[in-house]
Order: sequence, then structure tokens, then C-alpha cells
Amino acid sequence: ELMSHVKIGIANPLGIRETFCLAATDFSRYKIPVIYKKGGGISQTVSSGGFSFYTKRQLIRLIVRLLQNNNLNIKVGNRGYKHVLNKYNDDNICKMWEGTLYKIINNQPNKVNVFIKASSFINKCFTAIKYRIDKKLGISPYPKFYD
Repeated sequence: ELMSHVKIGIANPLGIRETFCLAATDFSRYKIPVIYKKGGGISQTVSSGGFSFYTKRQLIRLIVRLLQNNNLNIKVGNRGYKHVLNKYNDDNICKMWEGTLYKIINNQPNKVNVFIKASSFINKCFTAIKYRIDKKLGISPYPKFYD
């Protein structure tokens, strides 16, 4: 697989305002250290699984450092992997969507923090959210066959 040969993931290299940066989580899931231009929400996404830069010179130094120091590369990649698995697992993603939907339902659109995740989780999330909402409203998730 191609990703097994990648040593560094450079996410949002132009520093264009990025609120989440799905590419950064993808790199981290493969234990690839992430380098990103400082700014926006990407620093929370990457956490300790990478390094930020301001200038081209810093970017070049980080690339060289991670390519030359295999132990550092592995250490940072593993930290990013653990961070992504802990923070962006299925249960946490479902809870984020559930919170967003409750804010929408309660007419709080200015407080909505929409978390967008790859479509493979969407169906599972909405199924879990519907079940939780139905349960809180006292609606049985199972059809009634008799009274």
C-alpha cells in the first residue's frame, strides 16, 4: 500500500484557514507525522502527532529532521495515531453529531460546531443518534406488534 511508504504528511501547507483537516487525521491513522502551517483548528486535530511551521525555512528544517531521525518520526507518528484513535473514534464522532443535532433541534444554530467525518461513519452515527434520541423521548426503537 502506498501509505506504508510515506514518511511525512504535510497538511494544509499554504496555511489556508482550516477548521479540522481530515487529511491530518488520515496521516495520523497511518502513524505518519504531520507537518502543518500554524493557524486555525488544525493544531487541535494534530495535537502531539506533528509539528507546525510559520516559514518556508522552518518547513524545510522539519522535513529534514523527520527524514533523518527515524526514531523521532516513529515516536511522533505513534503519538498522532493514539490521539486520533482516542479523540475521533466512532463513539466520540456520534456524540459530536448528537450534540450538533440537539443544538439544531433546540434552535441554537449559533452554537453549532459541525464535525465532518468520512462518509463511512455517517450511517452508523445517524442510526446511533436516532436510537439515543428515541430512547430519551421514550419512543421504543422496536416496532410494536401488539397492544
